[in-house]
Amino acid sequence: MTSFLAGEVQAHKEFRDVRAAAVRDQVGWRIVMYAVIRTGGKQYRVAPGDVIKVEKLAQAGDENVQFDEVLAVSASEGELSKPANAIVIGQVVEQGRGDKVLVFHYKRKKQYKKLNGHRQPYTAVKITAISINGKELTA
Repeated sequence: MTSFLAGEVQAHKEFRDVRAAAVRDQVGWRIVMYAVIRTGGKQYRVAPGDVIKVEKLAQAGDENVQFDEVLAVSASEGELSKPANAIVIGQVVEQGRGDKVLVFHYKRKKQYKKLNGHRQPYTAVKITAISINGKELTA
């Protein structure tokens, strides 16, 4: 059983390395550009090629999504700024519902128990490009 888990962790590391390889610097092998966006009341750190799960959006599958609320952008190592004209563009991969979360209410000595379940809807979005003041980085 230990070897199975080790293989699973190794496969996950390989997936992460392949995904980020498109935005790595050729000299230092580090991520060059990323952005912090806000959508659905949450903040996400994204780079071209990333797939993120956000709160459900109205767009259907294979439609483009544009995130205008960009909080910060890192164009190079050690640099973080808030440009005036920054846009993150993504493509909807799938719509779905998350894992079930059980909500259990209990009052001791009163014979009161209540169990509810909840599945939050989400939209998986693949980040295709980050555009800063006309300069664009694609996956």
